[in-house]
Formats: sequence, structure tokens, C-alpha cells
Amino acid sequence: MLMFFQCALFALATLSFHSPSLVEGHGYLKTPRSRNWYAHDIIRSGECQGSAGCPPGEYCQHCLNANLGVCGKSTVHNYETTTGWLDKDGAPMPWLPQGTYDEEGIMRVDSYLDTHHNGHMEIRACVVDDTDPTSCTTPEEFEGNELHFVQDLIHPEAADAGHPSMYADPMYPERGMYAGGQGGATKN
Repeated sequence: MLMFFQCALFALATLSFHSPSLVEGHGYLKTPRSRNWYAHDIIRSGECQGSAGCPPGEYCQHCLNANLGVCGKSTVHNYETTTGWLDKDGAPMPWLPQGTYDEEGIMRVDSYLDTHHNGHMEIRACVVDDTDPTSCTTPEEFEGNELHFVQDLIHPEAADAGHPSMYADPMYPERGMYAGGQGGATKN
């Protein structure tokens, strides 16, 4: 789990490994829930009953292997607002914010990446206009709103269970560095 701060006014967060328009799938953003994780989570939780306003279930929540904007596309589901984020009835999904954040506040992030190669995560935010839920649909709308990594909450001490903690890099404050090996078990 990570904590980020800065100008996160409304979090439609994107995982960005090198470029906000490139998505490589073997991970997901669990908190705040990304659309693919939400579509997976509702299968287990039963949170979204019926079909209107409920996305089809996602059975491969870590498989966003394409991107048409900022939310990603799996081989089965398209999560982009303007090109395919549809409910079970085929109607556009309603805006379902997964959190509201204040500028300069603290945001807790929980992500999963099963093969991170000791790389990093970057999260950007965008201010969503409640009257226009199609805002924040292009990578350009997120540029300049990079969130800054503050602290690793899973491995706060370097010697914790043999896993080094993720560190804040003063040269790249927007990067949350993954630590603890090349892959395997969940890396939060």
C-alpha cells in the first residue's frame, strides 16, 4: 500500500509504467478501484445487482493489454468512457467515482503487479466535471497532475520480512518504486 499526495482533486487514476498511453497487463489498481478491478470485485461482492448500470464481470482483472485512452482494454472488455464502457444492457456506464480527494491531501493506493521487475508506478489525477462524465478521457488531461509518492505502508522498514521498502526518490517524486524481488506473490 502506498500513500500519495499533491493535486489529487478527483482520482481517476492511471497506472503508468513508461507512458500514460501504454498499458502492459499483469496488474491492477485495487484502491481506489480501477474499472477493471471494479468489474472483477462486483462478481465476489454482489455489489452491483441487475444489469442496468452494472458492468459485465471481469474474470481477468490483470489483463489490460491494450489502451484506447486512459482506462485500458482487455481482450474481452473495453473500459474507455467514450468507446465502450458499457453496462450489461449495452448502455453507457454511469459515472461511478471510487473516491474524492482534496488537493495537497493524502491518498492511499493499493496496487497489484505480479511481475514488476523492480520497476515503478506513477499515478496521475484529473479533475472530473460532474456535469460532463466524458471529461478525463485523454492522457493529456492527466499531464501535470502527477501524484507524489510519500511512504510504503507494507514494508516500512528495510529489514521487514526480507523485503526492502519502497523509497521516495527525490529525483523522481512521482515514482513509487516496486521492491521485493522480480515477481511471484502479490506486491502491494
